Amino acid sequence: MSGPPGWQRAVLAVQVRANPVLRRAVDHPDIAAGIALAQSLRNDALRATEAPSRRLLHLLNLPAGSDVNRLLVQIAALEREVRELRKRVEDTHEEIEEPYT
Repeated sequence: MSGPPGWQRAVLAVQVRANPVLRRAVDHPDIAAGIALAQSLRNDALRATEAPSRRLLHLLNLPAGSDVNRLLVQIAALEREVRELRKRVEDTHEEIEEPYT
């Protein structure tokens, strides 16, 4: 038996039928406005709950998401610095060995 497997043919058949309908829905201005409104409401809800949850976590002596993000940024900066220092050490080591080779 040649050609794509049955499940792939079924997925492609559904995709061919669904794509035009989904494309019209996504391109409709009311849908775009609804998505923007939903995103705005989601962001507002996150902002409204973020500060109280951060305070509660800090009261329990636990890190909040913002604390973890700040630490991740610091770790990334330290990793970059270590890479740069390692490169400088390797370059210096090569310069020292070159006259003797």
